[in-house]
Amino acid sequence: MEINDKKSDNEKRIFQIKPLFQKDSTPEGDFEAVRVSQAKVSLYLDLPFFGWLLSQLEVFPTLDSRVKGLTLDSRYIYINTNQMSIKNRSQIRGDLLHQILHLIMKHANTSKLRNEKIFQISSEINTLFMIDETKKKLYGEIYGDLYDKNNEDKFKIQNLKIIPEILQNLTLDAIYKILKEYGLSFYEDKSINDNDIEEDVIKEIQDYAGIEDICGFNETKKLFEQNNSEEILDLEKQRFRGLLKNAMTQVRDKNNLPLDIRKIIDELLEPKLPWDLILERFIQKTIISDWSWVPPNKRLIGRGLYIPSTERKSINIVVAVDTSGSINKDELTQFATECYSIISSKMKMKMILIDCDMKIQNIRIIEEGNSIDGSNLPWEDRSFFGGGGTSFVPVFDWLEDQDITPEVLIYFTDGMGQYPMDEPNYPVIWVVTEDTKVPFGDMIIY
Repeated sequence: MEINDKKSDNEKRIFQIKPLFQKDSTPEGDFEAVRVSQAKVSLYLDLPFFGWLLSQLEVFPTLDSRVKGLTLDSRYIYINTNQMSIKNRSQIRGDLLHQILHLIMKHANTSKLRNEKIFQISSEINTLFMIDETKKKLYGEIYGDLYDKNNEDKFKIQNLKIIPEILQNLTLDAIYKILKEYGLSFYEDKSINDNDIEEDVIKEIQDYAGIEDICGFNETKKLFEQNNSEEILDLEKQRFRGLLKNAMTQVRDKNNLPLDIRKIIDELLEPKLPWDLILERFIQKTIISDWSWVPPNKRLIGRGLYIPSTERKSINIVVAVDTSGSINKDELTQFATECYSIISSKMKMKMILIDCDMKIQNIRIIEEGNSIDGSNLPWEDRSFFGGGGTSFVPVFDWLEDQDITPEVLIYFTDGMGQYPMDEPNYPVIWVVTEDTKVPFGDMIIY
């Protein structure tokens, strides 16, 4: 019984996540917290999915200048008492919807290969048009004129008419690519690194994009990651994924949700294959045999033991998708779901994603969950290239020509096609939709 009590204490300690800011315990802070809580409850009546998710977060007033109006992490809704006092309920509801969409869509910029400010501007546009889509689904196409005349907008956000038409209703990656190219137009050398784009050019990009203010979601997410261990962050990801699933069980009518949200819920949360387990044996090979004293093993410091820790390299995998005419749209959608699950199973991962029918049709390199060239990811628009016959040979030949030896090659296919004559010197996993035979590697019937 005593052991069980200790285990329970450890579990409580793991999930006891402290607020990032100092609380404003003044009557004014309490009053604004009540106003935001009321707006949160009223949001549930119109949009139960988002309202239920927000109900799992505690409203936390603060006077910290780092909080711009309203922001959140996966535990708290932080409000700046002074800035919230000038907002009405429709603006608060718009802020709540805006922030929870950032959280669901994982809009914090985690890639070092992208310009953070351009990414933030892109995610603001992406979020605003998701809110717009939500309003149209809730109130119909005429809501804009109706609310402009009567000032009855329940989810007040900035004016979308000042955002260029070329940026409207695109995926996040597509928006980022356009804004980056616009920024590069200010330089003679178009090969300049994304992160070397100067601040005055970023301001030009923001003005061009028509974004009035950039919210503080990214900064809050960074602070959250800095203040919690990797173990807790992993647990929080699992917890929030569970919240998303539970939110869907609370909602009967899913048609009000933006299409991007429904894709995440209906497809990406339910991969069929346990990629964490499948990839584990390949990831073990990436652990450096040497020991590192910086940092020491954190788990043992508390016991007075200073022992070096191991460092993980990034695992390099290749994912090939059979895009021949025998693969239908539903199968490609399922393959895209599995691609998402693979890349999100381990953060330290570089994926080369290859579309191939009789020849290689497209190659994308994805690192830390982001396409490094700004192209759309396969789970965002289901864009695969091909439609001809089937040969698996070009993928293996290309890897050999490029002198690439991945930790593992994963090939999604129906299994019907021309295989290479020789087995490569790296592991291959064939994920097949038909019960067939493969000449080498491991086979998983999908």
